[in-house]
Amino acid sequence: MRCDVCDTKIPPGSDTCPNCGYRIRKSHVSSTAVNQTKTSTEYPEPEVFQNRRKRVRRNRTQYRTNQNVSSYIKRILVVIVIAGVIANIVPLIIGVVDHLSFSEEVSTISGESFEEGINDGYDDGTMDYALTYEQDIESFLKDNLQLEEVDVNESYYIYEDEGVQAYTNISGHDDIMNVTVALTFYGQTLERQNITISWNNDGTIQEFPLSLDDNKLNMMNDKFNTQIQDTISKYAPLMETDEDDKTRHVVSDYTDNSSLYLSETVEGDRQECFTYLSIGQDIG
Repeated sequence: MRCDVCDTKIPPGSDTCPNCGYRIRKSHVSSTAVNQTKTSTEYPEPEVFQNRRKRVRRNRTQYRTNQNVSSYIKRILVVIVIAGVIANIVPLIIGVVDHLSFSEEVSTISGESFEEGINDGYDDGTMDYALTYEQDIESFLKDNLQLEEVDVNESYYIYEDEGVQAYTNISGHDDIMNVTVALTFYGQTLERQNITISWNNDGTIQEFPLSLDDNKLNMMNDKFNTQIQDTISKYAPLMETDEDDKTRHVVSDYTDNSSLYLSETVEGDRQECFTYLSIGQDIG
């Protein structure tokens, strides 16, 4: 499932976007439908058909003797010509107007593959940088954290006079936790990162130790300049009961350049809790 606001991939079981913090309602959490609208850059010009007029040879004698009839025919021909001109010009005018309107609508180019964007000549260096950075994170999740089913999703947007904005989500899991790294690139630099982890803890994190591998958490702290254990220790006591779901406790903290969302859903008799942590920060 993807966020309705920023199109970031949302991990299974999560109810909040790891990139922008948008909170997904319950009715949307269970939905697997993804509605995507793509704008085509191919717009066929309207066809304008021009009627060919046949030459008519007139008999001069007949023309002189049937002048009234000829005058009547002329009027009919004038009407036909005017109607033909209108029939040809109006579609042309409509086509031009539609084309101009469409040109305004496609001022933004988008795609879902950095390599394709680079090959198509859209890149200003941002997608190339993002691709290299993405490969490093993908390798880190596989080789260092030993995560399985590591998945990569890319997207880019090119706005008129604003350059390239590139986004990538790299996600994977082991037997205990799910990890998603959401990255935003702009101007050939990393602009923002969002680190999300979720797992089933043996009891509420307010009372029980984290059911996570400290070694892996420390590697993530070094790689992404975070303090996962300290952050949980700081915010866990601040969690409050969610108004919409009495079994869920949440806390959030948003500033101009950072974001934090921590939640846990208590299951059964508090022997197991689904815990979700998202830490975002501006880099560039």
